[in-house]
Amino acid sequence: MRFLKPIAVLVFLLSITSLAMGQPAQPSLDGWGPYKFGMTLDDVKAVPGITWNYIRPIDLQKFHKTLNASLSSTHANAEEGGLTFRFAGLFFNSDNKLIAVTLMQNIQDQCESTYQNVLRDEENKYGSFGPHEHPPLPSVITSSVDNVPGGTSRYEYTEVQGPGAGYPIFSADTWRSFDSGRTMRVRMVGSDQIKAGCQLSLAFQSQDNVVDRPD
Repeated sequence: MRFLKPIAVLVFLLSITSLAMGQPAQPSLDGWGPYKFGMTLDDVKAVPGITWNYIRPIDLQKFHKTLNASLSSTHANAEEGGLTFRFAGLFFNSDNKLIAVTLMQNIQDQCESTYQNVLRDEENKYGSFGPHEHPPLPSVITSSVDNVPGGTSRYEYTEVQGPGAGYPIFSADTWRSFDSGRTMRVRMVGSDQIKAGCQLSLAFQSQDNVVDRPD
């Protein structure tokens, strides 16, 4: 039997003590910027600076039955991770209360390194992210779980064959859970075969799987 050195014993005891006492309070998620979960359509429209486009409930419910309305904007003035995103959607439930905010931006090149930079910035705000469990994806070429450089978050990097004989599609995906079932997703999807490069998105949700769900 090996005997632990005094310093190793001390580290071990401190780690057990920290578990017994509980971890520090985790960051919370209440929406994005001035747009808080529970705000009404009128509340959101009253925030100055954005001209919104309204999406009809009938179009949304084809996508997700719990959605009643959505606002989107082509204006790019949502700052996250050193990038300027556009508001892809502010989603409302049947009570017309805000339940999710989705931000998107197109990246021309250096997709994965840009994704890593944004993820590292979000980690500094919210804590570590990690891959979300999901059923096996079809037509997978390669898949791995990678660590973000300079951080503790992990993300799933996947390449799949496009529909038919289409070109390969790559993605990076990671999640963080908060209290009351709230979640945040940081995702990147693209292909080396298209000029657009890739699309980077951030989804802030009042409960898991409301709008942005694992594939």
